Amino acid sequence: MPEATWSSSPFSLGRTGERWSGCSDTSTRTGQTPDIRQDDHPGRIKWGGGLNIEQPLADAGETGVFLRLGYNDGKTESFAFTEVDRLASVGVQLSGGHWRRPTDRVGIAYALDGLSPEHRHYLEQGGAGFVLGDGRLTYGLERILEVYYNWQLLRYVHVSPDYQYIENPGYNRDRGPAHVFGLRVRVSF
Repeated sequence: MPEATWSSSPFSLGRTGERWSGCSDTSTRTGQTPDIRQDDHPGRIKWGGGLNIEQPLADAGETGVFLRLGYNDGKTESFAFTEVDRLASVGVQLSGGHWRRPTDRVGIAYALDGLSPEHRHYLEQGGAGFVLGDGRLTYGLERILEVYYNWQLLRYVHVSPDYQYIENPGYNRDRGPAHVFGLRVRVSF
């Protein structure tokens, strides 16, 4: 068996503080696809924060605007509902009272999502997360335009058709655009 050296070993001593980049560095040295699981151990920390500003403008707060910003360090494996490290979104909601449907709402929002340099490099090297990674990434910011209408069908039932237009889905300029249609139903008891 050949002796393991710094340049030939798939393991890097002293790199426990690096996550995505540690996997990508190993991939570069070995020529293998990066695997985030090689760095799994208890006690890892993913830090970040968010800001949510909602400003009611009229109609008892049912017409208003919002701004949301989010950031995480992007150096560790994602573990939530999506793989996003940087985000900004802005939107407006208008009460249906303006067209004699005071319990209805219409809204439009725009979002811009991105990845940290470490996360992006990991995916560019062929790595995969839990929803991203199809071999090679041609990085581009993900841009999303969303519109919805929330319609009160019955006293306790709201139906909300939704449409999203997504440029660079999965942060990949080689994909999309994607058109996503949805329907939400809310029943109150």
